[in-house]
Amino acid sequence: MKKLAILLFLLCLASATYSQQKVLNISDLKQQGISMRHLDSLYQATPSDDTIHPVFNKMYFDTIVHLALSEMFENINKSLVNKGFKWATPVECINRVYFNTSGKIDFYIYIFHGMVGEEMDVKFKEILTEFIANYKLPVVAPVKFSITEPVMFSHK
Repeated sequence: MKKLAILLFLLCLASATYSQQKVLNISDLKQQGISMRHLDSLYQATPSDDTIHPVFNKMYFDTIVHLALSEMFENINKSLVNKGFKWATPVECINRVYFNTSGKIDFYIYIFHGMVGEEMDVKFKEILTEFIANYKLPVVAPVKFSITEPVMFSHK
């Protein structure tokens, strides 16, 4: 009985550890042994252009989902500004966000275009981790999905 209890505890711990939300840059992916190819096999990609959407019908994506994503990125920028984060200049960031079916973020992967120092990267990651812990995209999907979106972050 004691062995069973220990086994159940370890399984729950492993599950909780794996299911934690993660904010990662490309270096983090490699260090943690996470492959975007593997994530892409688990989450259905949602194109942001005019192609047929495999997760949402086009009208729903173009109205509800697109608006929700725009608001999410605006709120991320506001959160950065409210926490005193200041960019030297506007910075373009490619964001790959993996959502579960209820709209919670499982993985947020980002790549900065341009020079961003390590200190800024760490602070960005801290604020973003805090943001996604309490954030839920107001969209429900039949499957887990991902979106890739370029965003220009600035402190204005």
